[in-house]
Amino acid sequence: MKDIFRYILFAFAAVLLEWVWLALFPILMNGLSQETAMVAGVGFFLAFEVAICTGLVLSKLKK
Repeated sequence: MKDIFRYILFAFAAVLLEWVWLALFPILMNGLSQETAMVAGVGFFLAFEVAICTGLVLSKLKK
């Protein structure tokens, strides 16, 4: 049960990080329109999450 709460906490942290990233990305990429910047920001963040999750799965498999 303790592990479930830990994973839920990590999921909430990921959601908060995505909100911050999506709020800042259009500001950082001010040459893009708002919609294009949001789509690119979501794509970059999902690629980041996939890379992190793949690393976690591979590290668990090697144990």
